[in-house]
Amino acid sequence: MRDRTHTPMFTPESGDEYLLHRPDFVSAAPDPERRQLSADGSVVRTTAEIAADSLTLKILNGHFEPGARLPEVALAEELGISRNTLREAFRLLAHAGLVEHLPNRGVFVLKTTAALLRDIYSFRRAVEVGALPALIRNEEALQKLRAVYADQQKAIREANWMLVGSANGRFHQTIVDSAGSPTLSEGMQTINARSRIAFLEYADTPGLHSRFSKVNRHILSVMEQRDLREAVTLLDNYLVEAHNELFIGLGFDKFPAA
Repeated sequence: MRDRTHTPMFTPESGDEYLLHRPDFVSAAPDPERRQLSADGSVVRTTAEIAADSLTLKILNGHFEPGARLPEVALAEELGISRNTLREAFRLLAHAGLVEHLPNRGVFVLKTTAALLRDIYSFRRAVEVGALPALIRNEEALQKLRAVYADQQKAIREANWMLVGSANGRFHQTIVDSAGSPTLSEGMQTINARSRIAFLEYADTPGLHSRFSKVNRHILSVMEQRDLREAVTLLDNYLVEAHNELFIGLGFDKFPAA
């Protein structure tokens, strides 16, 4: 289990509330059937979406550990919402890949398994690496990648590992977004959320992010040089190494393969 001293508490009062509205962090994608517009045309967020964001904070802060059951009655009272609204918030969290509903048992924070970890990185090797040809032709996306990398380095200097993790997610989300496919982008958002859960269970998240941020810099550099072949090799090796390190770090090497 991860040492919580590496995870600074993250609340809206901490100044990090902008993370709630990042594509890789927000509890769920906008629900057009439930969204309304205010008189000035701005989007009005539903109570369930706000509750889902609050629960996302609790999960990523480690208040609810991976595998923990979310207590419906207590949470409804704590958040001041009806149980029906809370169930809608749970649905949004499930859509985002943060929780799972087990029939007749309740809603549980997702817990990483060896099979899930393989699934996460199989998706990323196919989709993220496959998006590189589109990225290399997209100067706007490359510029965004530079900005996100700068954010990640600033967070590392400040030892703010919650922000480091968010920036890393945005870096890889940007790569997939460059493919121009809403379906792939939404899938990557779910994968990013599941990756964040895996990091919660890993003992040395600072070391992991510090090492792989250097690979991000290298990937960005070769993309700026329009060296697609080297970028593909770097990113694929990165993903294989990340999978293997998490696989061992989470103790899956101690059990027979499923």
